[in-house]
Amino acid sequence: MTVMISPIRTVLIAMAICVPLAGCGLDGNAGYKVVTVSYDYTGKDKSAPAWRAFMDALDRCHFAGYQDAQPAAAPLQQCEAGDVNNCAKTHVSVDYDCIGMGYQISS
Repeated sequence: MTVMISPIRTVLIAMAICVPLAGCGLDGNAGYKVVTVSYDYTGKDKSAPAWRAFMDALDRCHFAGYQDAQPAAAPLQQCEAGDVNNCAKTHVSVDYDCIGMGYQISS
């Protein structure tokens, strides 16, 4: 016995599943937010500035109602003082995806 489901019913079922999840919007961008943070570091010690940048991204995501932040891509680095082999000051820009909508703030 084969059960046939009409195309309209399939769409309605998909909408009933997607809409409450709020993560599968039709435009492809609904359900998440991207924040960009930048920082500078000198010498080889970039761990503290990188950590502060992550915490800034996490704060922005929390403020927007998301639970967490994760890097969206590799950081973009640009030497601002010195040369590539001996950079005295580096500027870094990182995009973070805000993820998890457990306590989404309604507006």
